[in-house]
Amino acid sequence: MESHPFALKMQKEMIREIEIAKPKYLVFVDVPTSWLKKPHSNPLVFNWITSYLTEFHERIGIIDIVSNTNTVYLWGGESKNYMSQSNCNLSVFKRTH
Repeated sequence: MESHPFALKMQKEMIREIEIAKPKYLVFVDVPTSWLKKPHSNPLVFNWITSYLTEFHERIGIIDIVSNTNTVYLWGGESKNYMSQSNCNLSVFKRTH
């Protein structure tokens, strides 16, 4: 998400590699300090991942880091409709087709 001439190209390459590989499992890290997204960052990868996961995967797990002392771990059916309580979470997805 850094601001440099290759930022968008790198996002497109990552998207292409994931689409070609068709991973059976995918872990999405939704932690601001992991991505270091800036106000001027191109949101391409975030826009793409939402539709890609909806079309080809189902969530099978979530780890929601609610606070320094509270982390919610849900697996299987419990995780499918869970709404994260924080902006720091990891979701595990399994490919459906």
